[in-house]
Amino acid sequence: MGYSWGETERGFDKRPNQIIGMPTGAMANNKTIEQHKVRPFLEPKETDRVSVAFLARAPHKFVEKLGNESVNVRREALDTMSRWLLAHPNHKAAQVDAGAIPALTELLKDGDQLVREKSAVALALLGSIHQGVQAMLACKTIEMLLVVINSTETPETRKNAHSCIQLMGNYPEGVEAIVEANGTSRLVEVCTEDVSTEALLSLKCCLQNQNGLNRALQGGACKIMVDALRNESAPVVQFALRNLALLTGPSSAKQEAIQRGAIKPIVVHLRHEAWPVRAAATGALMSIVIDVEGKKQACDHGAIDVLIEMLYDPYLPVVLLGVRCLGNLAECKREVISTPLEGIYNTTFDKALPQLSLLMQSPDRVLAKASRDTADLIKWRP
Repeated sequence: MGYSWGETERGFDKRPNQIIGMPTGAMANNKTIEQHKVRPFLEPKETDRVSVAFLARAPHKFVEKLGNESVNVRREALDTMSRWLLAHPNHKAAQVDAGAIPALTELLKDGDQLVREKSAVALALLGSIHQGVQAMLACKTIEMLLVVINSTETPETRKNAHSCIQLMGNYPEGVEAIVEANGTSRLVEVCTEDVSTEALLSLKCCLQNQNGLNRALQGGACKIMVDALRNESAPVVQFALRNLALLTGPSSAKQEAIQRGAIKPIVVHLRHEAWPVRAAATGALMSIVIDVEGKKQACDHGAIDVLIEMLYDPYLPVVLLGVRCLGNLAECKREVISTPLEGIYNTTFDKALPQLSLLMQSPDRVLAKASRDTADLIKWRP
């Protein structure tokens, strides 16, 4: 079988002079038999394990197995579901449509600790899409999550519960639901007992709502954040500073933070080795020094010299916040003008003008404008 031609009939690409058709012979026959041989008999699987369901049947199979009486079945179903949710982006939406959120919410009350932990993991995965958050709001999952973070669950369970709360906090309706469920007070209590990065991030969601901000201030959140500034963990300090910047929006909160001695540790963190901490400290200081007393204490603790050094920082966010914070402090010129302190003011702030002139030429328009405004405040004369 095949076709051959002579040397003169070969093409310009010098193809071989023979085209072979279907393979024949003993080797070809053995290969064909190997491909079509009968598969061995499949051994039956254990009845308390979940087999992987495919395509449209998978989400419904998982939800069905979540209600099984066997603990092993529920554990295996949660494990398989978590792997399946990570396999493709569309799987999460399909699982939500199959009614997984109410089932997982109920499993947060399960008697088995491992089932509760795996349920929190699955909820955190489903909460990464908008449909999942909407389903959580519909079945009031937030109430169970707040119970989990206040209980004696394992760190992994509480961590995933906090992740769900933070994902819900990405949406305005989610923030409102957290606040209405008294989540602000509960999160403040959690931070009081053991301040952690997860708890601080969850509390930050509540501070974006005016009612949540007021309840946090009434619960003593400002004191907790100031105390957390002395924590040895850099992430804890970073998110405590961010929350403090949000808390000190009202004038009364600024005065409370100043009275509790927040200025000194903030100025110390302006020189922190981690640039996210430096940026967060600058943002918190920028909020507090709007108050006149805050400006005075910041100047007394040497914040101006540190902020001038930050103008040379290699990270753009730190430089931008440093320029803006320096502009807030420069507004105190109105109070020292025509006084003996005016000479000290000019000597201190004029050191920033050369670097501000360079930053005015930055390709970043926001940084260039902020530098121009700060330089104008420093050079202002009545």
